[in-house]
Amino acid sequence: MKRFGLRPHLEKTLADIGEMPETDGQKIRTDRAILEEILEILRNQERRQSGKTEELPLSSADYAIRHSQIFSAVDILKTWVRLRGQAILLSKKAGILRYMRFDKEQGSDVLDDSIAIRNRDGEWVVTISNAKIAIVDKSGREFEKYSVGYGDRIKFQNGSSVVPWQEIVERDPYSIPILTEVAGKVAFGDIIKDVSVREEIDEVTGLSHKVVLVSSSHLRPRISIKDTKGTTTLARYLLPVGTYILVEKGDIVFPGDVLGKILIATLNTLNA
Repeated sequence: MKRFGLRPHLEKTLADIGEMPETDGQKIRTDRAILEEILEILRNQERRQSGKTEELPLSSADYAIRHSQIFSAVDILKTWVRLRGQAILLSKKAGILRYMRFDKEQGSDVLDDSIAIRNRDGEWVVTISNAKIAIVDKSGREFEKYSVGYGDRIKFQNGSSVVPWQEIVERDPYSIPILTEVAGKVAFGDIIKDVSVREEIDEVTGLSHKVVLVSSSHLRPRISIKDTKGTTTLARYLLPVGTYILVEKGDIVFPGDVLGKILIATLNTLNA
């Protein structure tokens, strides 16, 4: 399997997870807590994609219950961060593009065209964390295979023909996206200006975005996707501290749209 470029400073940040000191009588959220929250978002995305309807947890106590799962999940996140090191992936050989995933029961990769959903731009957005793509010949013999991460955009549909040095995957190496798999109208929960979020101006674009400040048992900032009448909740996404919200209340979104992002730089500076 091809390995993308490893960013040592990010690896060290994630590996050296430790407790942060308390100040002013208030306990500061640790990097582990933030990482666990990000991981929970990814797990919930996969549960929805697989058709499971497990309710999203609204209390940090739920994370403690799953403590035995956290260490393997952090390892998964480390691998995911490694994948972000390369923004564009090019094919090396001509062949047929196939979507795949790792099947734990079989212990091998299997063909699966459901690893991604098509967005409004016609790109295929990966929605699971164990996805791969391969370039094969007509008989199925593999020429090359690559891991692709959650939020990566595959340029071609499963079964498409590709030629050498063609762009087949694009990703944002600097952020973790929060995607919607359903279409509908955006609604906010516990998103309160100057309480749970603040407004920040992007110095490059000049656009204003809300950034999540707090997440606790009392305030759980989240985005819900409702039907066009605003009566039925189709999906709900929890937003950890540091999330940049990229949509506004009342916006109409489509599958594969990015609702928010978490900057990789945030992870890199947690222990600074």
